[in-house]
Amino acid sequence: MGDPGLSCLSAAALAEAEVLSKGPSRGRLSETNLSARPLSGYNARTIRPARRRKNTGVPMADNKSRTALFPGTFDPITNGHLDVIKRAAGLFDQVVVGVGQNPEKDTLLDQRCREQIIREVVAAIPNVRVETYSGLTVQFARKLEADVIVRGLRNATDVGFELRMAMTNRAATGIETVFILPSADCAFISSSLVRQIARGGSDVSAMVPPQALEALKACGDK
Repeated sequence: MGDPGLSCLSAAALAEAEVLSKGPSRGRLSETNLSARPLSGYNARTIRPARRRKNTGVPMADNKSRTALFPGTFDPITNGHLDVIKRAAGLFDQVVVGVGQNPEKDTLLDQRCREQIIREVVAAIPNVRVETYSGLTVQFARKLEADVIVRGLRNATDVGFELRMAMTNRAATGIETVFILPSADCAFISSSLVRQIARGGSDVSAMVPPQALEALKACGDK
């Protein structure tokens, strides 16, 4: 029995292939031959290079605008927070810094003060805005119609907690979490560490933006 694949070739196609093989470029099909005499059964217009999608940093199914929520207490905002915000701004069309109010936390700066500080800090980043919220972060994300929640990972200690929270949020609402690593020179910084050092009267200027430093000094003068 002959090869069943050969039965798909028409007699005309075989004849054309034989004619082309006797042309000036024996042993291969030149571009001239292909453009002048396409094989039967093939449409030359369908042979075209595949179009490549523009790399937006995060694989997405379509070209709609993408919004990321970066939530936190930010008491105060640190250089580590700012580093994550800048990196997120390079990945997403819009980044919302959500300044949360956690009733279980005794904050040094009130929510309005924290909001104002962050507005000043991110004023030069055009696709970042600041909003306040209370309650669950996932509910706020749903209200914003955010596509993802952004979280910074400083060290191995953060990983366990953040992974559990990310999986819980996805199971509850379907929202995904994107983890961003800050620069090595600010990965050790935390708001609680800054507060502790500031309350002890030591310099934290290398750990926070200037606007936050002024607010911390004002709190220390009270």
